Amino acid sequence: MPEPPIDSWADPVAAADAAATSLLRVIAEGTSVPKALAGLRRRTNEPLVLALSDAADSDDAAAAVRRYRDGLRDWSWLTRLAVDHASAPSFGAVSLGSTTRSFLRAVADVTAAVPEVFTHSRAIARGLGYLGLPIALRDPSSAAVLLVPAQARHGHRVWTTMQAAEAVRRARDGETEVVVLCHPAATLSSKTRIAYRPDPMIIDIKTGSGVFS
Repeated sequence: MPEPPIDSWADPVAAADAAATSLLRVIAEGTSVPKALAGLRRRTNEPLVLALSDAADSDDAAAAVRRYRDGLRDWSWLTRLAVDHASAPSFGAVSLGSTTRSFLRAVADVTAAVPEVFTHSRAIARGLGYLGLPIALRDPSSAAVLLVPAQARHGHRVWTTMQAAEAVRRARDGETEVVVLCHPAATLSSKTRIAYRPDPMIIDIKTGSGVFS
């Protein structure tokens, strides 16, 4: 039985990793490479996949795709963020996505303290329960640190959900620090910025204000 498709919304990194692995097979077989790249470029709402197609446009496509996939699998950036903010007494969670879960898991691993997680959603509370952190049904923007998962970044702008953007707006009225969780590979180039077409529920917000770390 074939593997079920990876949910590119819940785990865009895994979706891009699977696309890179599939592309490497196509390159190794030497068949339909242009067709495969065209298919990737049609996934205009997935910045990590657009970055993959950009990387594969190389004289040595296989080596470029392997480097790209290695970068996808490198989560040291998230560990550094977790270490930098591990002393926070509370975190606000607006998502059950892979970056939010990985960040909170890294915090739990690097601190002896037990930070509280604030979320507005019972579903998110249930989904994060396995981490063993205390979870309160409270406004995430009232936490010491608000976690904002971003689909893409370009300059001082990030693309995130309307719900997360609203939480950022409320955080600007208080003392909450906003931490953007965006994989480095999702930083848009000038080429992928033109191609990127976010889903209707995704909006861009400016990160230049003082609440952002």
